[in-house]
Formats: sequence, C-alpha cells, structure tokens
Amino acid sequence: MQRPHDIFAGKYELLQPLGSGAMSWVWLARHTTLGSEFALKFLQVADEDGTERLMREGRAMASLQHPYVVKVTDVVEHDDEDVGVDFGRVHDPQAGRA
Repeated sequence: MQRPHDIFAGKYELLQPLGSGAMSWVWLARHTTLGSEFALKFLQVADEDGTERLMREGRAMASLQHPYVVKVTDVVEHDDEDVGVDFGRVHDPQAGRA
C-alpha cells in the first residue's frame, strides 16, 4: 500500500490520496525532477489481469483529446508488480468563468 512521501517508479513522490474505487486508488503526486503535480492511479490488488487492464486503459485514454477528458501522460511500472497511470493534473476549464 502506498503512503505519503513514498517514491513511485523512481520519479513520483506521493503527496496525498485523492480517492478510491472498487479496484484502484488515485493519489496526488509530484514529479521529482520537474516539480509538476499529477493524479496517479494504482490498482488496489496487483495481478496480471488487473495490470493488463490498467495498461489498456492508460493506452486508450492517452489517445483521447477533449477538454473534459483527463489526459494520460505516462504509464509506469514499479517493482514488476505495481502499474501507475499518470493523469495530468485535473483542472476545471470552466473554473473562474462568470
């Protein structure tokens, strides 16, 4: 299980959990070199089927471009078990509009 300040895949510092579902967690993470913040999604149980499913999800979402769809910027493996999908930081394009 991930904890705040853990380093994932040698380049993401986990900051805080953002949410969870039946099969995954989403954490706010900072890229240790760039300083940029991202949402990083992990499986709750790392198994071969779940890992492949998360990899397919990452590839499919990376091909989408729409202002209301979060852009996938990376899919990373860690310790041959965990897979993380790196979503760009979520911003509401309508925020601040009157």
